[in-house]
Amino acid sequence: MTETVRAGDALIPELQGYRDRLAAVREDAAALVGGLSDAQLLWCPAPGRWSIAECLDHLATNALLMLPRLDEAIRQARERGMLGQGPFRYGMMGRWFTRVLESPPEKVQAKSPKMFLPARGLVPAEAVRRFEKAQGDLTALLARANGIDLGRAKAASPAMRLMRFSVGAWLAITVAHEERHLRQAHRVREDARFPTA
Repeated sequence: MTETVRAGDALIPELQGYRDRLAAVREDAAALVGGLSDAQLLWCPAPGRWSIAECLDHLATNALLMLPRLDEAIRQARERGMLGQGPFRYGMMGRWFTRVLESPPEKVQAKSPKMFLPARGLVPAEAVRRFEKAQGDLTALLARANGIDLGRAKAASPAMRLMRFSVGAWLAITVAHEERHLRQAHRVREDARFPTA
């Protein structure tokens, strides 16, 4: 009989992979915004496109709205004895959603629900601070998810209650979403028209 992984144990490989990817996102974002002025952080390449600060604010808002749902699903899974070490299997829709987010944004574009849009009158330093806090919160959630059956515990989207994925699928989606919008922020900075100050 195999021993069940507990929340305080070393992360299972799947969760460790997410932790490594989130650490890379955090480091990359810090390098990207380091030394930029407010004007640079707020610069948009075109109407309807997002600035670097807006990309980071969107990710922070997404985490703020999704994390409580994932935490509740994790809590209920522990309470119900839904434990496991993996590997886990996820549904077709969750896998498809992750693949869409992993594809280049210029190939597959999606409109964000209103509740996930960047704040109006955004203060760049606040957007960066919220993003950094969200990264820490996401990383901490991985430890809390350690040991539950990531394929059976489920959570609904804050935007659409009928959109329910397993916690494991949501984690894959979230990490891919983080990487996608960081690539978007990089493209803003690489734009030939990006202000020099």
